[in-house]
Amino acid sequence: METINCELEVLTPMFLGGALRENCELRTQSIKGALRFWYRALLGEKELKKEMELFGSSSESIGASKIRISIKNKMLDFSNITNDEDRRLPEGLGRKIRDQMNPIAYLAYGPIENLPTGQIKKSGKPVKKLMFGRNYIKPGSNFELEVKLLTESLDFIEDFYKVLWLWLNFGGLGSRSRNGLGSLQSRNSNLFSDFEWSRKQNIREILKNIINNKTDMPYSKRFSYLCNNTKLWRSKNLYSSWEECLWNLGLNYYSWRSSLSGKGGRKVIGLPLGEEDGRRRASSYFFKVFKEENRYGFRVLFMPAKFLDFEDEYLKKNNKIFQQMILKNTIMEV
Repeated sequence: METINCELEVLTPMFLGGALRENCELRTQSIKGALRFWYRALLGEKELKKEMELFGSSSESIGASKIRISIKNKMLDFSNITNDEDRRLPEGLGRKIRDQMNPIAYLAYGPIENLPTGQIKKSGKPVKKLMFGRNYIKPGSNFELEVKLLTESLDFIEDFYKVLWLWLNFGGLGSRSRNGLGSLQSRNSNLFSDFEWSRKQNIREILKNIINNKTDMPYSKRFSYLCNNTKLWRSKNLYSSWEECLWNLGLNYYSWRSSLSGKGGRKVIGLPLGEEDGRRRASSYFFKVFKEENRYGFRVLFMPAKFLDFEDEYLKKNNKIFQQMILKNTIMEV
């Protein structure tokens, strides 16, 4: 049995559900679900049985999960949206986007609600102010994650460390985690040091080692997973706070999406619920906030996959345009 202890810091507001809608709870089920997603992103669609063997299945031949997760030493600071200060979005960090929208609200659509707190005039049109509409775990919160792997398989154990690395570097927890909300960072400097693939301690090289020249047809994949067509960008700038970082990421994202022609073009990077006869397709782009020497930046990970019924050439064309826009504000790492 392998036991992993990981000290984690919350970097951006984390919107997690609870037994009651107004509650916000950090639960092991949420963490296990996120890790399972990244395990599937690591293995791809040809090895789903291996995923079930580690995370469990209702099949009698596979049985229960071999992972036991517990949360310890929680130092969590929760917002209270009955307090007006906890509802307010950051203001005054720079340029806003359409109709004076706060760029963080653009990223956090869903946990943000419209509150008619007076009219802001722009071109004679009334604009509603935006505020957090759900409780959340505040940035700066800390907790320890203990994971026990009930297996002696060295392959399973090494794969799980890769999954943990992927989740901490490119994933998050809770609502809008693909848009940089709910970002986490490990405080353990040597968590992955026992493995050859992590020795260079360079995110670019580690990701390339994990992909390990895995080839696939990028727009034929049923879901997003790592392959040689995976791309990674890092923000050119670092910012003094998570608020400033998300603000600029929101501005950039709006600009990147606006480069795609019309509603049809924008669908190739994400399809909201209710579109296309109720079908939904989450984006293949993952935004992640990180902290480096008390300054904040963001990364963008792209794992291409099939998008509904769009033709390959149409997907290639629109993703190429989108990625050219990303490069205006970032440096390509992979």
